[in-house]
Amino acid sequence: MAFVMSACLTVSAFAQSELGKSDIVVNVGLGIPAYLDGMRMPLLTSSFEIGIVDGLLNDKASIGVGGSLGITQNRESFLGLHKDHTHVIVGGRGAFHYAPTYGLDTYAGMMLGYDYVSPSASYYINPDYESRFASHWFIGIRYYFMSNIAVYGEAGYGVIAPIEAGIAFRF
Repeated sequence: MAFVMSACLTVSAFAQSELGKSDIVVNVGLGIPAYLDGMRMPLLTSSFEIGIVDGLLNDKASIGVGGSLGITQNRESFLGLHKDHTHVIVGGRGAFHYAPTYGLDTYAGMMLGYDYVSPSASYYINPDYESRFASHWFIGIRYYFMSNIAVYGEAGYGVIAPIEAGIAFRF
């Protein structure tokens, strides 16, 4: 009887979502920027997420909200003149998480924010390089090789990065 109870507790512990309620996860990574023309610096990105709901879908799913910050730089050339653009992207993000197995966290979500663009010169205004509202859809995966440290990868569509990877810390 003790063996059966122990086995049941072990299985239920492994089945729980990797983002629990009130857990905090911080991602730090590099990405390929959405603005590839004249890329001068890869996208440096960080985000955080706080679990607000867990126990969904037989304790394998959860919901988290948080924030995102990214910075990149590219160069535009026109008639032999160069203009550097620094993009600082800041926003809030939310994601739905599903943990199919212990140590693996898959998720999908959206970021809404602002892409602040700081040009180095004003000879030519390209509407692709003006400050504006920013949105970004993403899917991602984290693999926890330790109880609180994971590697992650994200693919997305929007202003941030089509591909991003790095390391995540859970607190």
